[in-house]
Amino acid sequence: MLERTLPLLLLFVLPAVAWCQNPLRPPKSADAAEELKRLIAARDALTTEIAQLRKATGLQQQVIVSVQVCELSLTKARNAEIDVPGFDAKWPPTYRFEDVLSARQAKELGQPSAAERDRINSMTRTLDSDVALKKLIADLKHAGAWKVLAEPTVTTLDGRPASLHVGGEFPILVAQKDGNTATQFRPYGTQLSVTPVVLGEGKLKLDLHPELSELDPSLNVTTGNVTVPGVRTRGLRTAIEMNAGETYLFSGFVQMGKSQTAPGEMEEIELIMIVRAEIVDSL
Repeated sequence: MLERTLPLLLLFVLPAVAWCQNPLRPPKSADAAEELKRLIAARDALTTEIAQLRKATGLQQQVIVSVQVCELSLTKARNAEIDVPGFDAKWPPTYRFEDVLSARQAKELGQPSAAERDRINSMTRTLDSDVALKKLIADLKHAGAWKVLAEPTVTTLDGRPASLHVGGEFPILVAQKDGNTATQFRPYGTQLSVTPVVLGEGKLKLDLHPELSELDPSLNVTTGNVTVPGVRTRGLRTAIEMNAGETYLFSGFVQMGKSQTAPGEMEEIELIMIVRAEIVDSL
C-alpha cells in the first residue's frame, strides 16, 4: 500500500507545487511571500500525509536527539594560550565562543563570502562540519575553561514527543482553598523534552526544550517556619529545522558566576548548547 501511495503523492502533489511557478516572471516581494507560505503549506500537508501512511503501515522512522549543555569560562579562556586567527594567541576581551569558532572556520574555509560571514556570525546556527568545533572544545578543555554540565540523549518515533529527567524532586507546601496545606513535588536536575518531525529529504524539525536546574540555597525563601528551596534554572524552548547528522549550536548566554578555583572572585560564564539529531529507520 505504502509503495503505491507514496509515488502517487509525489506524482500528483509535487508537480502541482512546481508548475505554479513562472520562471520567466519573478514574483514581486508580496507575491513571493504569499507563494512561499503556500509552498510551505503544501510541503507540510504532504509531510503529514506521508507520516500518516508510515504510521498506518508501521513504517515509522526513529529519531535520536542529543543535547550537550556546557559552560565556558570566558575569564579562563582569555588567560589561556588559545589560537584565535588574526590575534596574537590571546582570546580577545570582547570575543565569545561563537566569535572564535567563526574565526577558526573562516581560516579553514578560506576567506568566506558575505553570505557565509552573515551565517557564521549568528549565535544560533547549523554546522555542516564540526571539525573546528571539536578542535576548539579540545583546546578549551586543556585550558580548564570548558565544562560539560549534562549530555542527555533521547530516542523517539517521528512525530512522537519524548522527555527525560535526571535529577530529583523537592517538596513544597501549597495552600488549599479549605485552609489546609498539601505537599507538592517540584523537579530539578537535567530535563529534556523534544518532538521530532521528519520533513523528508533528510530534513528534521525539532520542538526542543532542554532545561538545567539546581538547588541554590542563596535563593531560598523563608516564611515563618517554612523554607522553600531556591532553584537556579537555565534552558530554552525553541523550534528548529536542520538536516539529519548536522550539529546545531546555541551560544551567547553570558552571566557572571562565582569562580570555582578562586574563592570570592567572579568570572564570566557562557552557556552553550550543542544539538545533534539522526534519523534511524525502524527495524
